[in-house]
Amino acid sequence: MMAVNSLRLCSYNMHSFNMGKGCLIDICSVSDVILIQEHWLFPDNLHVLNNIHNDFLHFANSAMEKKLTSGDFRGRPFGGVAILVNKALACCTTLITNGDRLIIVKIGNVYVINVYLSDSSAYNRDYIVSDICGQIEANVSFTADTSVVLGGDFNFEFVDGKSCFQDFDSFVIDNDLCICDSKFGDNAMYKYCHESRGSGSSRTITPTITWTCTASEPG
Repeated sequence: MMAVNSLRLCSYNMHSFNMGKGCLIDICSVSDVILIQEHWLFPDNLHVLNNIHNDFLHFANSAMEKKLTSGDFRGRPFGGVAILVNKALACCTTLITNGDRLIIVKIGNVYVINVYLSDSSAYNRDYIVSDICGQIEANVSFTADTSVVLGGDFNFEFVDGKSCFQDFDSFVIDNDLCICDSKFGDNAMYKYCHESRGSGSSRTITPTITWTCTASEPG
């Protein structure tokens, strides 16, 4: 297993591909891996992520597929997650799982996890959080010879290392994860805030790990 000693990661909520495309292109110049939420792309349009930057490949999923197949789609598109990986890392990158709220890739000995959790308006929010935690545990090996980076848009805050979800807090403790928000000090600002929902956990874009949890160091 190839040991990866360092990765430049960013997490970015696009709030639609068309709105966020310009900034995403800029992020590629300072990142090895980019975690994307809310690209709003339809399944047939995911290929446009190939056109963002010649040096990046993508793993992506659309949140629109179920709506389209049910014939019950009205209003604007929503959701969707993706991970962009620099092609220099392609030889050691493997897709682990790919869903509409969760994508996991393994880059050498590093699991990179991108999540997009629902906001407080979802009636089944507790179930979604619990289900995502379960999917991560089923697909990730939390061992001494691997590292884990968990990022994305959680749509909730951590206060003194605790979230508002007992299942998520238990998941963090059980897998010996560390909330890294405090490492950014005063620079850990919100990049987007919806007034009716309060502050989200999408953070300002930096060429480093953004709002993540990490496990053990590479062996």
